[in-house]
Amino acid sequence: MKSQTALKVAAASAVDAARLTGIREIPETVEMSP
Repeated sequence: MKSQTALKVAAASAVDAARLTGIREIPETVEMSP
């Protein structure tokens, strides 16, 4: 359960960061996701 929560938090942080950086990091985030 903790790993799932951490994953959700990391995903949310990645999405927020991608939005702030102009959606440039979204492709990298998608590749990282299983």
